[in-house]
Amino acid sequence: MRLLFPVLIIYLISCTPSKKKQGSVEPEPSSSLFKALSVEESGIRFSNDLRETKEFNYLRYIYTYNGGGVAIGDVNGDGLEDILFSGNQVPNSLYLNQGDLKFVDVTESSGLIDGTSWCTGVNMIDIDADGDLDLYICRSASLSDESLRRNLLYINDGKGTFKEQGAQFGLADAGFSTQAYFFDYDQDGDLDCYVLNHLTKVKTDQVVHWSQDASFDPALSDRLYRNEGGQFTDVTEASGILNQCWGLSACIDDFDQDGWPDIYVCNDFREGDILYINQKDGTFRDDLNTHFSHTSFYSMGSDAADLDNDGLYELMVLDMAPKSHERSKQNMAAMQRDAFWKMTEIGYHHQYMHNMLHWNIGNGRYSEISQYAGMANTDWSWSALMADLDLDGLKDIYVTNGIKKDVNDRDYKLLIENRFRSGQPMGFQEVMQNWPSQRVANIAYRNRGAMQFEEARDSWGLNEAVTSHGAAYADLDNDGDLDIVVNHMDRPATVYENHSQAKGVTIDLRGEGLNPFAIGARLTYQDSVGLQILTKQPTRGFQSSVGNGLTVALRSTNGKIAVTWPDGTQTSYSGPFSPGRITLSKASGSEEDPPTLVIKNFSVYDMASIHTHKENPYDDYQREVLIPQKMSGLGPCLATGDLNGDGVDDLFIGASKGQAAGTFLLSQNGNLTQINEGLWKNEVEYEDGAGHFLDVDADGDLDLMVTCGGNEEDSSIEDYPIRFYLNNGQGEFSKTSSPLGYLNSNSITSSDYDQDGDVDVFLGGRQVAGRYGINAHSLLLKNESGTLNVDANTETLFADLGMVTDVRFVDVNGDGWDDLLITGEWMPILLSINEQGSLQAPRPIYPSTGWWYALETVDIDRDGDLDIVAGNLGQNNKFHPSSEKPLELYVGDLNKDGSHDIVLAKSTSGRTIPVRGRDCSMDQIPELGMKFPSYTSFSQADLNTIYGYPNLSKAHHSSLDEFASCMFINKGNGEFEKVLLPWQAQLGPILDIELADIDSDGLDDLIIAGGIYDVENETTRYDGQVGMVLFNRGETRFEVDEHYLGFLPYPVKALSWSSTTATPFLLSVENNGPLRRTEFE
Repeated sequence: MRLLFPVLIIYLISCTPSKKKQGSVEPEPSSSLFKALSVEESGIRFSNDLRETKEFNYLRYIYTYNGGGVAIGDVNGDGLEDILFSGNQVPNSLYLNQGDLKFVDVTESSGLIDGTSWCTGVNMIDIDADGDLDLYICRSASLSDESLRRNLLYINDGKGTFKEQGAQFGLADAGFSTQAYFFDYDQDGDLDCYVLNHLTKVKTDQVVHWSQDASFDPALSDRLYRNEGGQFTDVTEASGILNQCWGLSACIDDFDQDGWPDIYVCNDFREGDILYINQKDGTFRDDLNTHFSHTSFYSMGSDAADLDNDGLYELMVLDMAPKSHERSKQNMAAMQRDAFWKMTEIGYHHQYMHNMLHWNIGNGRYSEISQYAGMANTDWSWSALMADLDLDGLKDIYVTNGIKKDVNDRDYKLLIENRFRSGQPMGFQEVMQNWPSQRVANIAYRNRGAMQFEEARDSWGLNEAVTSHGAAYADLDNDGDLDIVVNHMDRPATVYENHSQAKGVTIDLRGEGLNPFAIGARLTYQDSVGLQILTKQPTRGFQSSVGNGLTVALRSTNGKIAVTWPDGTQTSYSGPFSPGRITLSKASGSEEDPPTLVIKNFSVYDMASIHTHKENPYDDYQREVLIPQKMSGLGPCLATGDLNGDGVDDLFIGASKGQAAGTFLLSQNGNLTQINEGLWKNEVEYEDGAGHFLDVDADGDLDLMVTCGGNEEDSSIEDYPIRFYLNNGQGEFSKTSSPLGYLNSNSITSSDYDQDGDVDVFLGGRQVAGRYGINAHSLLLKNESGTLNVDANTETLFADLGMVTDVRFVDVNGDGWDDLLITGEWMPILLSINEQGSLQAPRPIYPSTGWWYALETVDIDRDGDLDIVAGNLGQNNKFHPSSEKPLELYVGDLNKDGSHDIVLAKSTSGRTIPVRGRDCSMDQIPELGMKFPSYTSFSQADLNTIYGYPNLSKAHHSSLDEFASCMFINKGNGEFEKVLLPWQAQLGPILDIELADIDSDGLDDLIIAGGIYDVENETTRYDGQVGMVLFNRGETRFEVDEHYLGFLPYPVKALSWSSTTATPFLLSVENNGPLRRTEFE
């Protein structure tokens, strides 16, 4: 959440309160998967009504609008799960399940009356290990009376009546608590407790890590309580948990796969998330950056579950990013670039304002794929729940939404500020009555498989536009499917009855000893269709706790259940299982060995001592404010070839300006020896763009061509010489006296394309420095008696090709003459046919324009001709272009001030709109602020209205429709069929591709990697590509093996497969990182 202007708080709270607005809800059709039960049908009348006053309101307590939670469990032992709701200004309420989804309020008779405090997170947990569920209720909000914040523990007498004993058990935590999580962190057999707390004051005037904050107060930290014989001892400081953040949820899971439970803490505001890794000695260490590639900024509700049924748990963390263009431009603040990078410098991770879906790739690493999955933006979201709602064997996702008032409405903030500055400040009542408020519906996502989801809230009957917070699922009617309960604000809570026609069974686990409900147990259901895996950890989502049963889909007539119990032992149970509800205990199963972890079939070695790339600092955004990503950090480049004639390929690794490049001799045993050090120390003035080995002088050894690249220098072409180094036969180079020409280039290819007996060269023009989006020139250099000269006959042919990223001489049409493949950003894949030594005008092989980065050719379908594999940006980004809705680029001097302006645009609802918001657009063209004085007016304007059609029509225009990485199958006669690479390959950019038969089946497999981290800070960096082998299964089918996934989760720029050494291996270079060596088993 984000705070209104603190300077106005003192004035606003001196006036009178506003009135509440009521919302209406339409009943859902009975044909939907879910039916919203009316108050009369369910008997539940609890309503978390909120009334603000001048003494207590959002301006005094920023979490006023956070709402209440839900806990579900069988408190009276009758086999039906009951419901507890937490209230903020209203009493908590406990409803007993009477069967047939009818409930009765027993709050008063059960002894739960507490109408004096603000309650938040709720749990049903067996604290005293007597076999019945007790209630733990968190409290917050009281700024002056600590006693009203002490959490409550109601001990169950076994009959459904309760007595408060928080202090006696040592759990009367007095922080500002959001929720509590019970788990056995020290594996001694009993349940310990993590209490998630939050701060109350937002600091907007400084960027400092909480651990270095002079006002740090340990009393405001989250707390860890160890269970010692039924009494809880505060071990927060001793365990290393001490923090000072805005905790809104947490997830308990084994994030590093070492068999011990860890804690992921989701924090609001700039205090980043925390991953407490269990050190197995009673202590924890924050190790977030090692395991996760980036996180959300305003982290809210969360859940962890196995979404792809591979035995590894994904993590979803919600943020508050609006889904619609208008709401996003009206409500979301611009991310300040300087503050963003300052936060990373002081230890915070890269944080972005949207939901996160962290896909578990094994080895304790995660790839963030929310954009690919289609759920990055769900509006102001609170609870995330992962469960199989439609009983198809795949877990779906349910998200609650809403905020009582749009506290981030930027126009309203400006109005309040302007009135204050003009001497006519708004009073409290006026502010509250006029504060905009728009109800948004909760969202259900149906899991389609392959980690893609589709919205199903309308078809499933979960589309009420209300303000919802805590939610929980449970099999309330014991029919084998999951019902949902939601705690709304200012209207009665809702029970959604599941009407699934599919079959399922809900399984209760009966634990032993001090953990009667088997918290932490893991259940696997295996049938002929596949696996389903669940963990018994009731506390999920936001301020809530789900039912105690684990529900699986019965997709076939028989199946097997295996339970790994909290003590590590495993028992199995054979089917068939009938729909409904069953109870399993350890004694009723057959003991078997627990499963082993997936072992990766690769080893990665850091070779930093041999070479580490160091990018020179340069801020591209000072010159090009709205450039989509930095163009000054495209290196390093990598070239391979046998320099000394020993039959082993050696290396050239390029460098950034100010750093020396390197040449390395590789021995048969894989050792690297650096040579030519003195030469490269004299070349540090250049930013190396591409390196390429070729024998220009036909003396039998490989010489070296190196281009210059980058974006730092002015666009004067003389800043980018094409350098040439002659080989003496032993790998020692000497530089020629003058450059071969000038070009800003990152790609080189060579061939005797005219078959005259010498090697010719083509160089792709990468960019015009300082003018992103303008087409660069490319050059063909013809070899004439050992001298390379620009071919005048083709100079016009290859002028203004585009922003070329990769080029290949290869015989595509099988006529014996090497053709020329060319691709790049904002380009299609082009083919220049070689007609007996004459290259023809390049033509697209397929009508798909993208940000293509890498080309490889191989006969995929084994029909005798070469097919093309092309690496693109991937589908895990916010743009999602298509032929119907392309991503567009306009560049030029749009306001006639002599600068190079950049506008990215997309299509929605039949109009073209800007990607960037009002503030950053004003940074580029300040007069837009006067043309659009409000965020609303900017959000409602299309591109022509904002920039003017005459200006746009004179700008250089590009568009693209494809970001998927693809294969193009050569059908002959110049025809190609487009086939997408597997979904795992679409999660990030593919910047290089290598061929190798990893599994020795006679088919070339694909090794892919790549990462682009230097993007503008309102776009999530492209770090989802983690390095993988795509195994060739024949007939244009490639698949990913989890054992060969995740070996290069880095900003890799180039790869080289070394097959000439005794043990083949992969070399990789990355921006601002070390040389790495990967060996496969």
